[in-house]
Amino acid sequence: MMTPSWLETNAANISSQTSTTSDQMTFNAGLNRFERLLRVTLVAPGVLVDGTPLTVKITVANDVSIGKTIDSDPNYGLSDGTNFIGFQTVDR
Repeated sequence: MMTPSWLETNAANISSQTSTTSDQMTFNAGLNRFERLLRVTLVAPGVLVDGTPLTVKITVANDVSIGKTIDSDPNYGLSDGTNFIGFQTVDR
């Protein structure tokens, strides 16, 4: 299981605008527009081939008050470096 401490140890990139407890990572606004807040390798390159079944569960929560005062449209997804599968949450 990828706990916050595991992510801190193994992530290739975690935004400096992050705070971590034993059960939660909190990402504040990045310093730059479109800043990548977290990047972590799920499987080693070359392990998966086309058609490999894979299930990934990501749990996120958004502070919806942020989008009422500043533009905040986070994207969540998975990428192999070429393809991206995910979604964007937009402000009201």
